Amino acid sequence: MRSSARKARPLSAISLGVFPLILLPCPWCGPRDASEFGHVGELSSRPDPAVATPAEWRGYLYLRTNPCGWVKETWYHRMGCRRFIKIERHTETNEVRQP
Repeated sequence: MRSSARKARPLSAISLGVFPLILLPCPWCGPRDASEFGHVGELSSRPDPAVATPAEWRGYLYLRTNPCGWVKETWYHRMGCRRFIKIERHTETNEVRQP
C-alpha cells in the first residue's frame, strides 16, 4: 500500500529570498555583484598554431581542469565598464582575490 504523505523538500536559498553573492573587484567600477559579469573562463596558455596538433587545440578549446581550490579566471563586466578583469577565485568557497 502506497502512502500519500510526501517528504517536504528542503528550501533552497533562492526560495528563501537569500541569494548567494559573489563580489568581483572591478578596478574601474569598484566591487560589483557577479551577476553584472560574464564568466569567460580559466586562464590557460594558447598553443602555437604552427605546431599544435588537433588534439592540443581540442584540449585548449574544450577541456578544463576543474580543480578544487584557487583558479585564475577572466570575467567580462558586461553591465558596467565593458572591460575584462582577471581574478583568482576559490572554487569551493567562491572567495575572490586579485592575482
